[in-house]
Amino acid sequence: MKRFSLALMALLLPLSVLAENRPLLVVSEVIEINAPPAKVWNLIKPFDSLSRWHPLFASSEIVSGRDGKLGAIRALTIKDGPTFTEELLALNESAMAFTYSVIESPLPIVRP
Repeated sequence: MKRFSLALMALLLPLSVLAENRPLLVVSEVIEINAPPAKVWNLIKPFDSLSRWHPLFASSEIVSGRDGKLGAIRALTIKDGPTFTEELLALNESAMAFTYSVIESPLPIVRP
């Protein structure tokens, strides 16, 4: 049994090295929303608004800082599930975009 375990490890070790060197998986989905961009942006812009428009989340609240201010931290709770913590890093009104970082997650998120 010990030889079998060692042989199995010897076979799987090269595969784990290959997994580490695989290219980053990027997933993209595009949907068309039949509404003016400014109206959509006003709905999603508040950093604590995710639970108001995304059906997966039970709550979204600012736990540190102020909404719309860099450094604000939000706690996102999934319905019947765990909580994520994220920090607002950038807010670009003219581009209708913001950037955030996941601080804590129950998922195995790898940071670059």
